[in-house]
Amino acid sequence: EPRKDVEEIFDSHAHLCDEQFIDDIGDVIGRARENHVNKITLVTIDRKEFEAAINLKRKYPETILLCLGMHPCNADLNDIDAVVEDIRNCKEPLHGIGECGLDFTKKTLGEDPEAVKKEQYSVLLRQIELANELDLPLNIHSRQAGHYAIEFLKEHEAKKVVLHAFDGKSTYLRPALEAGYYFSIPPEVVRDPQKVKLVSKIPLDSLIIESDAPALGPVKGERNEPMYCRRSCEKIAEIKAISTEEVARVTTANFKALFGV
Repeated sequence: EPRKDVEEIFDSHAHLCDEQFIDDIGDVIGRARENHVNKITLVTIDRKEFEAAINLKRKYPETILLCLGMHPCNADLNDIDAVVEDIRNCKEPLHGIGECGLDFTKKTLGEDPEAVKKEQYSVLLRQIELANELDLPLNIHSRQAGHYAIEFLKEHEAKKVVLHAFDGKSTYLRPALEAGYYFSIPPEVVRDPQKVKLVSKIPLDSLIIESDAPALGPVKGERNEPMYCRRSCEKIAEIKAISTEEVARVTTANFKALFGV
């Protein structure tokens, strides 16, 4: 049972279907709860993960919130119809669409950047429309595409948005904050000056905690876990010169407002 006397922390973004968690997912969830990380939003990268995600949700219904979507690095116009159909027909309670968004890194854009971008935009648009139709938040990836993602989300009237592990310039924050978008902060903030700067510029009312497990952990190259959301909390508290409890309380309230928990 999670302790009631300690502020709980909610993880808005974790890849629990990742192969790195196959052998010890029960222990990973146990450690999260020991660290008062009592809710974990599980995100998917493509349709191949949907079944595993739904099974994990059924196995840990108290802890896991389900988010289904197609990641921009896996953007596939030939499969987006099936993705939308599966999400519409999902029997489990859904709390979000994602991970979806834009990824303009050289590696992802490859030999034909314009064609890849076009496909990413089309796949994202379908997911924005679906999120609006189902009244669900979007869990957004925007690597090296921060202001493009924000512009596109606003243009297509995305209502509920969390921008995960945002790597854009702080000059792009204002339009997102004005639109009521949230920003989620991974444990990597303890070792990443860009994330520290980001946190200093975003009001606490617009921040949410995430792990992005197994990536973006406190130690580079080591597997990240939802329990390390506590580290995000502690670092945000340090940056903003407030208590860890205050950060936990407000970010959890923000999470509840966004995901309708």
